[in-house]
Amino acid sequence: IDMQVRASERSRFLSEAAFALSSSLEAQNIIDSFMRLAVERFSDGCMLVLPDDVGTMQRAAIVHRDAASTERARRRARGAPLGAQGPVIRVIETKQPVLIPAVTDRTRAGARNADNVVIGGLFEPTHSILVVPLLIADRVAGTISFVSSDPAFAFDDADVGIAEAAARQLAVALENARSFERERNATERLRYLARATDELFGTENPQTNFENLLKALVGPRADLAGLYVIEPAGTVRVNAIAYSGAQNAIVEELRGQQLYTPEGERGFCELVARHRPWLRADVTLDSLRAIVHPFLIPIIQRVQPRSLLIVPLFTSDVDFGALGLYLSERNFTEADIELFEELGRRISLSLEHARSVRRERRLVQTLQEVILPSQLPAIPGVVLSTTYAAATTSDAPVGGDWYDAFELPDGRVVLSIGDVTGRGLH
Repeated sequence: IDMQVRASERSRFLSEAAFALSSSLEAQNIIDSFMRLAVERFSDGCMLVLPDDVGTMQRAAIVHRDAASTERARRRARGAPLGAQGPVIRVIETKQPVLIPAVTDRTRAGARNADNVVIGGLFEPTHSILVVPLLIADRVAGTISFVSSDPAFAFDDADVGIAEAAARQLAVALENARSFERERNATERLRYLARATDELFGTENPQTNFENLLKALVGPRADLAGLYVIEPAGTVRVNAIAYSGAQNAIVEELRGQQLYTPEGERGFCELVARHRPWLRADVTLDSLRAIVHPFLIPIIQRVQPRSLLIVPLFTSDVDFGALGLYLSERNFTEADIELFEELGRRISLSLEHARSVRRERRLVQTLQEVILPSQLPAIPGVVLSTTYAAATTSDAPVGGDWYDAFELPDGRVVLSIGDVTGRGLH
């Protein structure tokens, strides 16, 4: 009867897992549903290991049917790396399941079993262990560990087959969820870039556009964002800045500051000249003290940056500076870097556009000054005076209109007023 009940529970576990895993495209919902079913139908404890953002295998979920055992296991797991000789690493390396039917006093608590596998001790008590890989084609996408806390119940070869089948279902479901998330994130990135482009060219004032862009950027994508410009003398200055936290008023003190020491400025300019994003995931105050002016350290300390991403802003003939982005709680991902690299290209285009506008305004203003007379002829008994005010809303007082006064050979004076068609230089 016990064997029949056990076989029935195995079958129910697989069928219910298949239904649960196909009912959602959210990775966390998939994980929660699978872990709940695992401890209800198949094991007493369950641990899922998945790669993190940088590809390092980490414990993603730990559950035991007893809530107190769950909390104890999670406390033991905090800060404890996966054992190099443990069953999880063995499964990742060999792509084969590891079955330890009976964990005896001699093999528990860090000792090795006959296969030279170190027995872990997250769940107490642990009497039997089964670990299987999550495989996508020939790639290990993680592992799932099942634990029995009942001395009367030991996993066997039939359980290995069930666990492998369930792991295949879980691996496919998580891969589908990741694909869906990638597509969703790609769509959201495109929408964000479209909104960012609107911000960059929203007004005729580039400074206002940059301020609006950074304000919209912080919060969902970064904790702090700054636009650093390289001035003609090679100094680096904070042109615009925004912060998502309560310390925003304090961070505002960085605006307009020459942030780096001379050594730091040289390193910054060399970094920008490489024209590639630069990521540092282990920012510390000590690393900043070597390149930032000392009087600015207390302000930066309030932000507590953990991850720093520098995105150079440049065109083919000029290095404008960089977009600096900071995170306090997590590290930037590859998707973040791709997004901000594209954003950097658009900021560079807006900076080049602003530079072109300034250059054209100078040329047009020079042309305007050339077509207006430097002085008017002196006419006995007549006073000639002029006032010129361009009917334009732009910063440059240029309208394209002209006036002149000149004397004919017979002594008569001609007054002329005209308008040049077109706009700007055209």
